[in-house]
Amino acid sequence: MYSGMVKDYINAKKGVIFDAGYEYQRLFKIIPYKTFLKIIERFVDSDKMVRLYKGVYAILDESGNHETIETYYTRKYSGVVVGKQMYNNLGISDSVADEVIIYTKKINNQTKSFGNYKLINIDLFYSEDLVKIMQLLDCIENYDEIKDINMLSYSSLIADVLKVYDDTTFNHIVEKVNYKYSTILNLHNLIKEFSVNGNPIRVYENLK
Repeated sequence: MYSGMVKDYINAKKGVIFDAGYEYQRLFKIIPYKTFLKIIERFVDSDKMVRLYKGVYAILDESGNHETIETYYTRKYSGVVVGKQMYNNLGISDSVADEVIIYTKKINNQTKSFGNYKLINIDLFYSEDLVKIMQLLDCIENYDEIKDINMLSYSSLIADVLKVYDDTTFNHIVEKVNYKYSTILNLHNLIKEFSVNGNPIRVYENLK
């Protein structure tokens, strides 16, 4: 019976990453944990899954492929890539990240590291607008550390944020992520300079 539950999930989720700890808590708690791990290993032995890292597997599709780690931990509004990898993804910098940092709600612990990935548990609904604001906050916070910054791409991100900024979304972010006061002030000044409705400093100070 237990094996059938996992098999049904695997058959329905071809090509996706499988975080055993997270998916167990979410879907399979009825199964004793040790039994659950043995079931997973049997699927690995039968080549229906592959072990990528400790506790992290991939369910292969018909071509033997699977989604990326970044996709799994960020899709369906569940997370965002930050830091050097984000700058690279957005064309803000060409620097290659030696560590990929992901804020995500799809882990059970506060942090999780494997390979060159570092996952940080930030429980938010990662809407497109929220992600844009978080990306800009990260860029402002680490501006001096971004190598060979592409100002055109950076300005494009600023423009995107100015279109979608609102205090409620910003409040959700700073409730969970601890940014420097100077970062909030810089965002606030941008908001005011372009006459966008909002008051990041007031939101931040009310929380602190």
